[in-house]
Amino acid sequence: VVYLSCLSLTLAMMFFDNVQIIPFDGVLVYNGQCFFGGILFSGVKTFPNKCQSWTCYANTSTVVVVRCGVKPWSCYRLGGPDQPFPKCCKIVCDTNKYMCITASGRIMRDGEIIYSTKPCAKYICQRGVLVTVTCQQYLDKKCSASLVDPREPFPTCCGVGKVCTR
Repeated sequence: VVYLSCLSLTLAMMFFDNVQIIPFDGVLVYNGQCFFGGILFSGVKTFPNKCQSWTCYANTSTVVVVRCGVKPWSCYRLGGPDQPFPKCCKIVCDTNKYMCITASGRIMRDGEIIYSTKPCAKYICQRGVLVTVTCQQYLDKKCSASLVDPREPFPTCCGVGKVCTR
């Protein structure tokens, strides 16, 4: 009987690599390599004890940073900085508490999707992990999104293109 109780408790826990994905547009590119954060690299760059990776897409002048996401309230962090990425972001979640809370305090059910205006974002609650999709970021301070409609929800509030001033 004790064995079955332990088994059911084990099955009630879910393990995830909890990551956040942030694209950066407009990075400098030299000979097929991206210059980002003071580093020139191509392909995927990982950092010991930093728990993140950078991927260079030289053909589009984009670097995608993947790092640990915010720990959901119903989860516990298992990964440590000494583990390789993304294992260092590993969390365990109680399946009975599959809910998410946005930064503004809104509670979401598992599987729920919210297209937000303020902030301009898409929120997805997946088994207690809040996935946040935001608008494209521009490293060049002279560039911004064009045709932005701040009254509309994501993705319309992000705009449809990029405009740069001289």
